[in-house]
Amino acid sequence: MLLLSSFSLMSRKEATFLLSFALSALCIQSGPLSQCNDNLFKNGSINGQVTWATIAEGWLQLDGDPDINSFGFELPGDLSWSGALEESTDGGTWQNLAAPEKMYQPVNLEIGTRYILEFEYVTHGILNSLPREFLENSGIAVMIGDSLRFETSIDTTPYTWETACFSFVANQAQAQVLFEPTVKWSYMGLDGICLYKDENQVTIDDSTLCLGSEDSFYTVDLSDVSSELEWNDGLGDNVKEINFPGNYWVDITDECGTYREAFTVTAEDCGCKLYIPNSFSPRLVMEDNTFSLNSNCGLKEYKLVIYDRWGNFVFESTDIENSWKGEIGNSKAEGGIYTYKIIYSFLDEEKIEYGSICLVD
Repeated sequence: MLLLSSFSLMSRKEATFLLSFALSALCIQSGPLSQCNDNLFKNGSINGQVTWATIAEGWLQLDGDPDINSFGFELPGDLSWSGALEESTDGGTWQNLAAPEKMYQPVNLEIGTRYILEFEYVTHGILNSLPREFLENSGIAVMIGDSLRFETSIDTTPYTWETACFSFVANQAQAQVLFEPTVKWSYMGLDGICLYKDENQVTIDDSTLCLGSEDSFYTVDLSDVSSELEWNDGLGDNVKEINFPGNYWVDITDECGTYREAFTVTAEDCGCKLYIPNSFSPRLVMEDNTFSLNSNCGLKEYKLVIYDRWGNFVFESTDIENSWKGEIGNSKAEGGIYTYKIIYSFLDEEKIEYGSICLVD
């Protein structure tokens, strides 16, 4: 509510009566109470009667008495607009908030669901108001419950409607959504307020890898997603093949913001094996002339220790790709029988293998 200079000597009741009389020729705007499909807000289009100190139907107010205005409305008394009013895209009436006035509405949400919040806002300047004029440019802050806060940029083009779009993933079943100007001594218009579920929200199911089988990987196919993607490894692929258990996430960014979809991949042993040769010759000219071990599954743990026939330490490795080359130190080992101990695991169960290997000269 603005303090009207021409009504400064009247009581609030008398001023309200005179203003209501001056507006009696204006009618209630007809139309739906929701300007978008499945809008969670009642009367997001701010349909109502142009009047002073009135909150639109379906909304609640804090710290003052917001006004309902429309295109072509002339302010009463000595008050005047500092520019030319324009209609919003939504049309009809809109709500004006004179900072620190606030408007809000409680909504029911589904935890884990992404919601899109869109609205139009504009800076309106008021001349000859008391105790000072409302001419500051401002933005709009939105509070969703007690934890989420969004802010638009400062509107630097008064009387030209701007659009805003935010998104959030609900973390509570009920929340109060509150709107307020960000700058004191501003007079902000709000219209076309829409809150709805994101029907294109990306969801990824948890999965279990069947290690040791032909299908020991999990493919996440987001090829039909046009939004920007960034996985936990920093890549932006639309198709991600996952070969190891763990916790994974992807950030999805569109014009209304960024949200994260997290999922967990577990694993079970479906026939994992460690293949151990019984002989090798480092003297052969071939690609694989080491004591090379292989597995049809990724190893979570691995350690190889080689001993000679008298039990003396010869070689140790914790990398399956770095195996024994038939050397002791920097010298070639003699041919013969050597023993090994291999400690390994595919998942959580640790396994130990003992055996012998024949080093062929």
